[in-house]
Amino acid sequence: MSKDEFINELREALTGEMDAADVEKNIRFYYEYIDSEVKKGKLEEEVLRNLGDPRLIAKTLLETYHMQKGTFFNKENRYDTNYEDSFSEKTNNDMSIKGKIKIYGRVAIILIIFILIFLLASVALVQLIKIAIPIIAVVLIFNILKKHL
Repeated sequence: MSKDEFINELREALTGEMDAADVEKNIRFYYEYIDSEVKKGKLEEEVLRNLGDPRLIAKTLLETYHMQKGTFFNKENRYDTNYEDSFSEKTNNDMSIKGKIKIYGRVAIILIIFILIFLLASVALVQLIKIAIPIIAVVLIFNILKKHL
């Protein structure tokens, strides 16, 4: 493939899919890039081989162009101007998932704290009962003896 064939395929793939000024800007870039690499001593065929298929380059350029413009192609190759809306909806859904994770995390921490408090209270109550039963028994015995004496 020659430089002219490469440029023509690239132009053909971009024309009608982006503004004419942007097409020419991209064509000029690749034309100048190829010339500058050839001036550095590389063979034109080598430069073109390293660049790859001009249709793939065009696809990448168009995707970038449409992302910057807030549009993208749907499957019918028509502009979809709702790109920003669909992107922000996905972002909002992602954020709400992150928010839900934060909320569930906080709820889990609160539950763990309540369980720990309950366990500590249970252990303390068991220890208190161990001490209280003998004291109550002594008080009851003392009251019974007091009545009988």
